[in-house]
Amino acid sequence: QVRAQNDPRAAKVAELRIFGGMPMDHVARLMDLSMATAERDWRIARAWLEKQYALTIRSMVGEEAGS
Repeated sequence: QVRAQNDPRAAKVAELRIFGGMPMDHVARLMDLSMATAERDWRIARAWLEKQYALTIRSMVGEEAGS
């Protein structure tokens, strides 16, 4: 959700890739982007998602340790 506010195009690319299961060439065509731009947006979104995942896991592990 925060990602969509910061970079809505990258968020849309991620949505189409993850939830739509679309290959990158279809995403680029659908969004009227060059492949390079679609791939760059995907790298940005993926990096953000990986960071959020790591923070969530770290938080969950910290909560278990404190139990």
